[in-house]
Amino acid sequence: MFKGTHSFPKKNLLFIQIIFVMILYIPALKAQDTIVKRNNEKVIGKILEVNPTDIKYKRFDYPDGPTFTIVKWELKYIIYGNGVNESFESYTAPSNEGSSKKDLSIQPTGKYYYFKNQKISEVNMLDIVWKLQNKKINSVITKTEETRFTKNCFFVGGITLATAGLLTSAGAFSPSTSRINNSTVGGGGSPRRAQRAQRMQRQKVGGYMMLGGVGCELVSVVFNIKEKKYAHIVVDLYNKEVL
Repeated sequence: MFKGTHSFPKKNLLFIQIIFVMILYIPALKAQDTIVKRNNEKVIGKILEVNPTDIKYKRFDYPDGPTFTIVKWELKYIIYGNGVNESFESYTAPSNEGSSKKDLSIQPTGKYYYFKNQKISEVNMLDIVWKLQNKKINSVITKTEETRFTKNCFFVGGITLATAGLLTSAGAFSPSTSRINNSTVGGGGSPRRAQRAQRMQRQKVGGYMMLGGVGCELVSVVFNIKEKKYAHIVVDLYNKEVL
């Protein structure tokens, strides 16, 4: 009779956990610095050093990664964590800077990457780095691709399982009414009672399937974070190799 009430506290607990994480996360996000380049690319990070010609920073999405350096004449402005806005548009590149010099480094920005001032996907980035034929880097590339495959499997499986659970709860996969009626003929059970029992069982199974789908999606998020970590390691090793 009171079976439906057991899941309510768990949902409330999950909601409270999400709110608690958001409360901890939002102040940390506000404390970060926003670097805006002249190509309007925005980088969220933490400024470590401000030198006469360049700035060193850590990326917010890769705090344990390498320290990035950018020259001031590539910047438009920086919004510091305390709200102060500093413009760098008055800086110009030195006249002796060779125009034929090519920057072959790769810079991560969210789920995309910049290579030769062009935004590329992670797959294209890995293809570019693979051409170096560096065994150490290629081993990390392999881990990145394997992790992405696992992530996609959980992601698709979660959607499939949740959809099947929703359809099961709605009765799309339930036995026909005639079968229920036949099972109750000659017996003491009521057809309505049998239908009610079957509906409750169907909703229970469907609920478990949807819960499993949500679990698969959460696992895919974990593998997505792991994939990005490997991808950033690839970028770090590549930049050290070409620079």
